[in-house]
Amino acid sequence: MKSAEEVSTLWLSNSRVSPLGNGHIHDTFLLEDELSETKLVMQRINRQVFSQPEILMSQTARVLAHLEGVDGFEVPRIVESRDGHVLEFQNDCYWRAWTFIKGGRTVDPIKRTKQAENAAEAFGLFQGAMEKIGLKDWKEPIPGYQQLSHYLNAFEEVKQKAPSELLDTIQSNQWLARRFEAKNTVVHGDCKSNNVLFDEVDDRVKAIIDLDTVMPGHWAWDFGDFVRSLWVGRQTVDLELFRCSMQGFLRGAPPRNCSPEEFVEAPLYISFMLGVRFLTDHLQGDRYFKISLRGDNLVRAREQFMLFENCLSVRESLVILAAQVLEEKQR
Repeated sequence: MKSAEEVSTLWLSNSRVSPLGNGHIHDTFLLEDELSETKLVMQRINRQVFSQPEILMSQTARVLAHLEGVDGFEVPRIVESRDGHVLEFQNDCYWRAWTFIKGGRTVDPIKRTKQAENAAEAFGLFQGAMEKIGLKDWKEPIPGYQQLSHYLNAFEEVKQKAPSELLDTIQSNQWLARRFEAKNTVVHGDCKSNNVLFDEVDDRVKAIIDLDTVMPGHWAWDFGDFVRSLWVGRQTVDLELFRCSMQGFLRGAPPRNCSPEEFVEAPLYISFMLGVRFLTDHLQGDRYFKISLRGDNLVRAREQFMLFENCLSVRESLVILAAQVLEEKQR
């Protein structure tokens, strides 16, 4: 925190600094200058995850510039430091700042179906908007990101140390590695429910944030990650949240010939993949995800695998529901 307070003066000479959000990657802070009523969001970039911050910022700037010309999207703006830099290197870390989007709020966890439907529609619209940006020269922000086969290869190196029950789950479900490998659109790449800002007074989506992982990918990654984020931590899979999320996403996303099974297997894929990632990071010594205590990543892994098992237990019901939603869409 002391380091953040020192670095904040590169943007605002006199501000109050407080932690913001609960992300597993970057350290994020809110800067508030009470005299000028200025608010900024400042981040310390995690170089263990994003090893080339300059390229990251260049590509993020392209995404922001593209979205500024798209109706219905409010996006944060990169704020230069008082020295005119979009990146500052201090205390062996890279730092950046964004405008604070006024009138927006995060809702975590999402409970109301209208919020879930609106957020899913926004992520679908995002995919549609980003299809026109053109990413032929795009560099993967994180090598192998969202690709289960990549993470299974990393797990192979440490699997002998894995708890037996989690190892059994991973080895018996590797069929998922063959799902959603094709890169058929441009994805947000981190479609958690808390990366949507809702309007302060109603359930309209005001903005989509956290654009570091925009990249070519499979459309199902975003849908699956969003639905997974709605379900994680719950004792049971909420079928109604799945239904309204699918309806919203279909309303926003470009038309595609998708099967009911694809919509159902999308959250299965993401929850399983995250379970593998958290477990691998735990076994490697917590190199990737931020932790407060040793064992946090193991707890996260068990939570994701529990969600995966819960999804499997109601898979048939989800497929029936997904087929109904697709049929209603086609009428």
